[in-house]
Formats: sequence, C-alpha cells, structure tokens
Amino acid sequence: MAWSNAWDETAPSGSALRSTLDDIIRGLKGDIRQRMNTILDPSTPWEGTTDPLLLLPSATPVTRTVLLSCHGLQPSQDDDDISYANQFVESDNAGNNDMRMSLPFATGMTINSVEILFDLFTDTQATVSLVKHTFATTVTSTVVASEVITATGLDTIVIFLGSEVVTGGQYYTLMIEGNDAGRWHAYCVRFTYTETL
Repeated sequence: MAWSNAWDETAPSGSALRSTLDDIIRGLKGDIRQRMNTILDPSTPWEGTTDPLLLLPSATPVTRTVLLSCHGLQPSQDDDDISYANQFVESDNAGNNDMRMSLPFATGMTINSVEILFDLFTDTQATVSLVKHTFATTVTSTVVASEVITATGLDTIVIFLGSEVVTGGQYYTLMIEGNDAGRWHAYCVRFTYTETL
C-alpha cells in the first residue's frame, strides 16, 4: 500500500506558521492510521470504535518443544501400582502396571512428534500409545500411534512422528501398558508442536 504522505520527522520546521499546525496534526493522525491499519485485524480498524484493537495474526508458524516429567503419570487401577523416584516413575510388578498421563495440547496446535525417555528395566514388554479422545455427546477414544518396547536399557522411544492437528473437543493422553512381568521406568515425555501466532 502506498502512503498518502511519506513519513517525515523533520516537519514541521521551527519556522512553520501556527495557523498550519491544525493541518499538520490532521496529517499526522492520517499517517499513523494508515500505518496502524496494516498491522491491525480488519475487524478492529484504527478508525473504528472497537476497543481493544486487535493485531493481525502472524502467518508465520512457530515450532516449539516441550519437556514434561513423567511424574504426571497416574495408575489405571490402584495407587500402590506406582512409585515416584527423583528422576523417574516406576511401575509395580504385581498385577496391573498400566499408567496414563494427560498431555497439554491446545486447539489449533499441530503435533509433530511425541517421544518418551523410557527403560523397560525388569519388565519384558511395554506398549506406549498416544490416544486421542473426542468429546461430542459421548467420548470416543482413538489410538493415534503406539510403540511396542521389548529392549531393556534407557532409550528415547519415538511414539508419534507426523502431523496431528488438534481441533475443538479433543484431548490427548499418553498410555503405558506393561506386561505385568516386572517394573519399568518412565522419565520424561518430549513433544514438538507447531502453531501459527
């Protein structure tokens, strides 16, 4: 957009007549309005009466990485099925050792990856899943991705790698299902997402 007037911080000069100041002030207001309207949302233009004014959303997507402690894991059954250590969460080897944890995904986010720092420890197998729950009149649950772990030792396990857009009425959980044969250790969850600001 071409401006009506070029921006000039040298005007008015010290010799300008007082009778021209009203024209100069009106011109300055018009110059500011034109420039402000390039960054304001069209629903709240500078010359409107809407308060507050809203900035245009950026069209630049921003990618972020979040690291969450696995201390947010909750047992599926009894509270004694889990132990909290300083660095990790340990499952119980007697009976049910399944755990779930809510993930803080907001509407409009695009989930790019979900990983977990995990050690099978003394268990023989575990399945880690990303589960989407959709709320309408009832809640339906869908496994977005899952990974079966059979090797012991501390490792970063990629559960999901792709593009999952979070829409309204959805929430996500991480689910760990052990083989009930031993104890496993979960340290932290890392997820990467993109959003447009």
